[in-house]
Order: sequence, then structure tokens, then C-alpha cells
Amino acid sequence: MWTGFWGAGQADKRLDEITRGTIRDLLTSQISEGYSRATVTLNKDVIGGVFNHAIDEEILASNPCRGI
Repeated sequence: MWTGFWGAGQADKRLDEITRGTIRDLLTSQISEGYSRATVTLNKDVIGGVFNHAIDEEILASNPCRGI
């Protein structure tokens, strides 16, 4: 599932390896592939939710989706 969403080489990254640049590149690529802005925003919100949960569980200290 994640391979199709993230693209080749990105799906096996650990959460702590995903940067703001990774998220920005993903969303920019989705826009250029013709995804609607609403879909891209929804995807960002879903990914951000995963990071927020990791923060709540004290797995990560910050959310790379914040501020994008």
C-alpha cells in the first residue's frame, strides 16, 4: 500500500527518516501528477495524523508535516 503512495525507495523509510523535504516532495509530486488540491491536503492531513500519534506515543519529537 505505502509503495504506491510514497513511490519507489520511500516506502521502507522509518518515521524518523522522513523529513519536511520528503513530505514536500511527495505533495508536490502528487500535484504535478494531477491530484486535486483537496486530495493532496487530505493526504497531508492523514500523514500528519500518523506523525502526531507517534509524538503522542513519545516515538518522535516533531511532525515534519507541520508548517507545510
